[in-house]
Amino acid sequence: MASFLTFRDYQVNQKALPEPWMQADFIDKIIQLQKHRQIETVTSPDELQVYDRSPICTFALSQYLGYPPSPCLLAEMERIERENIYQRQVFFLENLGFCQLTEARKISFEESLLFENIHAEIYTSLGYDLIKIAPEALSERVHRIMNLLADFPCFIQKQASC
Repeated sequence: MASFLTFRDYQVNQKALPEPWMQADFIDKIIQLQKHRQIETVTSPDELQVYDRSPICTFALSQYLGYPPSPCLLAEMERIERENIYQRQVFFLENLGFCQLTEARKISFEESLLFENIHAEIYTSLGYDLIKIAPEALSERVHRIMNLLADFPCFIQKQASC
């Protein structure tokens, strides 16, 4: 089960605001949607759920944008830690060496490198282990992640016997 919110999702939800990140409630709206989607999965029979964004990513986005963490963001960060929502091993997809501008992606390659570094620093400072997925063809990245997930119980427990 994947759950994520991109600038594009936010734009659609906000009637296509041209610069949604300039809205005062931008970070809180992302956090509210992430929390809602995560809580919806509690009743899912699936043992494994994969998210391509988390409140930690939103915390990184907040820092990148120069916003102080809002009470809503801090409360969600505390909740995911207290309730142990996410595994401590995190797939970290490294940049591809370029960044193509789109309607939703408005940052340069150089800015994307800074954003990538902020992400990595925040995850590691919070005690998460980054499993770096090297820049290669999409099919190769998917294959690598699927192979790691195939041995799911051993993957998350890091057992020597696995």
